[in-house]
Amino acid sequence: MVSDVFFEVWKNRKTLTDITSMNAWLQTITYRKSISYLRKEAGQNILSFDDISEFFLAPIQTPDEAMISREEMNKINEAIQRLPPKCKHVFFLAKMEGLPYKDIATLLNISVKTINNHIASALTIIARNLNIKK
Repeated sequence: MVSDVFFEVWKNRKTLTDITSMNAWLQTITYRKSISYLRKEAGQNILSFDDISEFFLAPIQTPDEAMISREEMNKINEAIQRLPPKCKHVFFLAKMEGLPYKDIATLLNISVKTINNHIASALTIIARNLNIKK
């Protein structure tokens, strides 16, 4: 990301003197590069078993427990993959990347309330897909 921003600076080096606020210009470039990256990643299968296993797997003691944990992880991963794309993207940023809701809202140009709604919806869908009753 940083190298992309510096590359933009280098490409625009002849017009840098025309920029009135270098800080604002750099923030805008960084923001746009971040959004582009996140949009590109959202289009891909960004959640895999390997990505989430460290968050859910407890220490394993027996081969039987290992097999059961793998099966449970596969079910969780499948439930996450069934989420609507936007909901899955917000869930990934919040729960896997650990980004604060405010930062996600800024990156995606949506409100924090919308982030809350996406997370609540994701958790409801995942619970329903796993047949977890409240």
